[in-house]
Amino acid sequence: AIGKVVEKSEVEGAIADVVTAFRQRLENLPHRIAPEIVGKDLDAIRATLKQEVFGALAEMEREFSKQLEIIGSEE
Repeated sequence: AIGKVVEKSEVEGAIADVVTAFRQRLENLPHRIAPEIVGKDLDAIRATLKQEVFGALAEMEREFSKQLEIIGSEE
């Protein structure tokens, strides 16, 4: 009940920035990793895809934390 209040537009902007970056990373994924997985067996392909998804999610988490820190420091 005693939390900080921030402008809705700041939160919307931060979310839009992070989601856009995440989307771009996912859209570029096939172009970036296709050469790596050609000719590999199914387990290696799965491992590569899993690593890339984990990396994208971790980057999104870092970006959200960064944006929240920026919003919190603007008060």
